[in-house]
Amino acid sequence: MRFADVAPLVAALGADYHIDADMIRDALRDESSFNLIHLDTMLKLDVFVFEGHLRP
Repeated sequence: MRFADVAPLVAALGADYHIDADMIRDALRDESSFNLIHLDTMLKLDVFVFEGHLRP
């Protein structure tokens, strides 16, 4: 995933999920994690960013 992928991801999922673009960018930068919450079911998804994840 690239930083440029964040805005399209948020746009695609924003109607159905609580998704925070800044949190995702922080996770990419820090190689940590971010979460998504499905609004209808309140299901929480944790997404982990691994070392070396950034593509050119």
